[in-house]
Amino acid sequence: DHLVKRGVVEHKMGARRATVHRERLISISSRELLTVDITNRDKPVVVESLQLSWAADRVHLAGNYVIEVDAYGSEGPALRVVEANDPSAVRSFLQLRNLPYMGSTDHGGKLYVLQGRGVEYVYPKEYNPTNYNPIATNPAVFLLSTFDLAALPQLQLSSTTTKSGSENYFYGQYQPVMVKPDVLVWANKSSGYWWWGRGPIDIMPMVGVAEARLAPTDSAGIFAPWPWWGGGAGHFIAVDLSGAAPSFASELKLTSTNGWWNFSDSFTSNGLLYTSHQASEFDPTFDPPPYVYTCRWEGTNSFNCTNDPPPGTWVTRYYLDVIDYSDPREPLVRKPVNIPGSLIGLHRNGEVLYTQGADFRNYWYSNDETIAASSYDGVNAHLIATLVLNQSWPRPVL
Repeated sequence: DHLVKRGVVEHKMGARRATVHRERLISISSRELLTVDITNRDKPVVVESLQLSWAADRVHLAGNYVIEVDAYGSEGPALRVVEANDPSAVRSFLQLRNLPYMGSTDHGGKLYVLQGRGVEYVYPKEYNPTNYNPIATNPAVFLLSTFDLAALPQLQLSSTTTKSGSENYFYGQYQPVMVKPDVLVWANKSSGYWWWGRGPIDIMPMVGVAEARLAPTDSAGIFAPWPWWGGGAGHFIAVDLSGAAPSFASELKLTSTNGWWNFSDSFTSNGLLYTSHQASEFDPTFDPPPYVYTCRWEGTNSFNCTNDPPPGTWVTRYYLDVIDYSDPREPLVRKPVNIPGSLIGLHRNGEVLYTQGADFRNYWYSNDETIAASSYDGVNAHLIATLVLNQSWPRPVL
């Protein structure tokens, strides 16, 4: 007439089905199949486990083997080596330190894995309503592990190096960029961006410029929207590979109080790293033209009104960022250069830039998206040609 909870069988993922066979419990989840001895119902014992599936968030091909990165495992990130012609044949497994996975790359017979976390605040265990400040702070930390691929299928750890970070927080995976044969840069483009304010707004862009201003309204108390940005974008970590073991060379953050956002992928040529960002700026000299719109109807007759916005508006612009890693310990950042879209590629050793951005005409958004080619002389960018993409979505770009 009643139920009593007794023994518990745990899975790494939620159990989906179970059945009893003699004195065995057979339980299956999306990850594993277990057989459990339930002779003692209060203390069930797992007799055997068979892994059915696993995550491969990133893969690296190394000869006859594939190294799979399980980036978000419940026990931390892990590496798994499988056969290239039979991914179900697992040859070795390695559990990494329980730090968030940031990125990995293979180069010169080595596998480099970057892990790290932002600043961690530790608060008192008991709540104090008058003073509940953190009693300890763990600084941001980076961990770079190097594995010798000559030992495959075994994962042989050859070196580790750590570094305290200056970044308070970061998230997302980092893109590995081999700027030079002995300089590896990890680039983060993650970011967030929102407008906030009261009242409706119009988004009114131009080529390389997007404006936001108040829509026609008689409401009182409405103010122009103000941009808010956030995230770990524009963060670059350089690693020197020239020594006996890799070492952290520098850490660079392009965003601080300038409000840059929407960083692109990073590209490299001749020891330079190329990326791009958008910036929100208030331009007091920009004078949008007046526009006419239908404001009321009387019977079958329509009446037009003219809206002449005042000078000055928030605009967003695209900028090219170039970082010189001739000395990875002291990277040199060039002055940003205005370009007509987000950077999507390089040509001719960085002398030609390819960008992708919204196409705007006569102060109004045209619904088109454009690929542009621009020449770059190290100081300025000059438009060469544009190509309007097909209207249908999605719009693939090679």
